[in-house]
Amino acid sequence: MNIIKQFLKRDISALTREQLKGIDLDVSYLEDMTEKEKKDFLGKAELIAKNDALDRIINRLIKSQIDFTVKGAKDMEQVNFGRATINGLTLLREEINRLSALYNDEIKPAEEFDKYDIL
Repeated sequence: MNIIKQFLKRDISALTREQLKGIDLDVSYLEDMTEKEKKDFLGKAELIAKNDALDRIINRLIKSQIDFTVKGAKDMEQVNFGRATINGLTLLREEINRLSALYNDEIKPAEEFDKYDIL
């Protein structure tokens, strides 16, 4: 695959993580699962992705860490720790959303359209 195609398939977060020698979201732990295990696993990820409480917790943790990093960090060590914390929380959210999208694309049964149902 040429470099332009590789670039177009990735977003800025993924490119930044690669540049900073972080991990990419292309985690291959699904390869070792049976179809049933994969279906169950992705279904659970879908439930987590829809969990409003978890989303609020992650948002609040990110906001609190940003506030501290910007306003209260005493040195670059605390700034870098804040950046890493924000990246970790963001990485978790992105991976859950990626798995949820896999579930919706590959596993979730298509909804049947009732052409006689009143909209």
